[in-house]
Amino acid sequence: MSTETHAWEPLLTPRDREFLKARSVRERGFGSRPALIVVDMQHMACGDKDEDILTMIKRWPSGCGHEAWAAIDKQKVLLEACRTSGVPIIYTRYVPQLIKFDGFAKKRMGTTQQPVITDQQWQIVADVAPSEGDIVLDKSYASVLYGTPLSSWLVAMGIDTTILIGNSTGGCVRASAVDLTTHNYNVVVVEDCVFDRVELSHAAALLDLWMKYCDVVFSDTVIGYLGDVREGERRLSAAAGA
Repeated sequence: MSTETHAWEPLLTPRDREFLKARSVRERGFGSRPALIVVDMQHMACGDKDEDILTMIKRWPSGCGHEAWAAIDKQKVLLEACRTSGVPIIYTRYVPQLIKFDGFAKKRMGTTQQPVITDQQWQIVADVAPSEGDIVLDKSYASVLYGTPLSSWLVAMGIDTTILIGNSTGGCVRASAVDLTTHNYNVVVVEDCVFDRVELSHAAALLDLWMKYCDVVFSDTVIGYLGDVREGERRLSAAAGA
């Protein structure tokens, strides 16, 4: 079990702390058939190198700065653990579709022209890029489920647990976590593998998700769980061959 401090803890008021002492928050827990969902790890959010957010946004207006690259370092380790354990990995890419009845686009800053999907900003950062056998899914809204075939794919794979990493904590990660919880999946958000542009948004979203919807854990907890999954699969295989 991780001993790291959650992002929201230093921001709690004395009243908040007393409230949380009085209210127990139950863990949903992990299931036995996990999938890792890597949300929108594109250059638009990460830039092309590790730099301060105020420098990054001069060239990458949607960039998240150092926090993106700190998460990438943790993501690389988790991705390797998932591949070692045979856990399916599903990547999403956010590619806006600029159509006149897209209400989601009204809040979005940026170009008013249809995006060119081959532009660098829409590509997944090489440090955490998909490998052979991984699934890549384009989406145009916040949730990984809205307007995509992902739900049917998860059913076909027999998935009961979705592990979320990526960008951004208060946006697409949060929307995806709430949507997946609504569809009765066990949902785990990996705190040190997600990030946002505003520190308060990151912390508040994690607190809200932890209190109301899903589990919020650190990557070492997930890696320990993946080891248990791998051992369970080994035992099942041995029993089947006996």
